[in-house]
Amino acid sequence: MRFEPLPPPTQAEVEKLLKGVRHRVLQLVENGADEAEEAARGLLPSS
Repeated sequence: MRFEPLPPPTQAEVEKLLKGVRHRVLQLVENGADEAEEAARGLLPSS
């Protein structure tokens, strides 16, 4: 296995990523804090 550097993301790729993050955050806000907390627990490693 070896490391292969990639070119930086394009502006369009960054915008697409941010659009997806924005959509998900707005969904979490609309669904309330309880569901957001549950989702966050699923993203964070168990302690």
